[in-house]
Amino acid sequence: MVHLGDVRPGTNPKMSPESYVAEREKRFLSLYAEVRRAVRPPKMASWVHSLPGQEEKLFAIFLQGLCGDAYSGEKLYRALGGWNRFVSIAGSNDRRAIGDAWLSVKDRLRFLKHRRVEHRSFIVGKDPWRDFERSASYKYWELTSTAGTQVRFFTRHFWDVFNDLLEIPGAGRTLAFDLIEDVYRNVVDHADLRPRSLCIEGSTGPLKGLLLLCFGSRRLHMRDLKAKAELLWGKDIPPWEALETYSQNLVFEAEELARPSERSVEYVVFQLEDLICNYQKPNILQVEGIADLPAAFLDGQVDAADFAVQYIRAYER
Repeated sequence: MVHLGDVRPGTNPKMSPESYVAEREKRFLSLYAEVRRAVRPPKMASWVHSLPGQEEKLFAIFLQGLCGDAYSGEKLYRALGGWNRFVSIAGSNDRRAIGDAWLSVKDRLRFLKHRRVEHRSFIVGKDPWRDFERSASYKYWELTSTAGTQVRFFTRHFWDVFNDLLEIPGAGRTLAFDLIEDVYRNVVDHADLRPRSLCIEGSTGPLKGLLLLCFGSRRLHMRDLKAKAELLWGKDIPPWEALETYSQNLVFEAEELARPSERSVEYVVFQLEDLICNYQKPNILQVEGIADLPAAFLDGQVDAADFAVQYIRAYER
């Protein structure tokens, strides 16, 4: 347990921007080294694993992602009758079938993780009899049908798949990134589908985590972000591009850190995305006498090992 009496003097405020970030990055990567094996990776739900064929599994993973909950994903999958039946319903625009399926399950769904009850209206439309063509599930069918199959849709470069998934109503950056992770880990391990950076623009937690790491603050107005980014990376690179490039370099450093003890480093980017999002939450990571534990850690006032204990306790699956 870390107490205020254990806190040491922090980062020298007179450092150059480059030295300031380098010290904080070193601490962050030391935290990654402490927690990467302790926090277990997500596993495919047993009901998804039991489904026949990649297409059924991919549709199940998508529905599970819409709710953020394996239990609700299964309820939704069973109500819709699986991928082949859903393709038939969507292709014929059978609104009665989609409406009846929705009525049988809509009140039994839970919304967990980054999904909220308000996302319910996007699944098959607020009113499936009128809005189905503007729903998340219909758009997903449309996108994957254009590719030919779901497998072909995901057998492409990360940014192509990611940007297509952003077109899904009610999806957003987090669902798109998490869906790609689930697909890559469990069904389509296409090399180009794996992201090389942390996909910062449009994020919430990862952006806060990266801003805290680089600039000591979770929130910055665009004017301040631009000024600080120019001090650190120069005026020739737009701030969002600079942050994305920095996150790519951070992933590379983490991969190099993990490489000596791992047969493969292909999942490091997903581990790091979780960490950059979660480590910065002072409402979850708390100890007596320290108002902002994540900031104190990056300032050098708390050891990585001590901070890791709190992190693992909070996030171990």
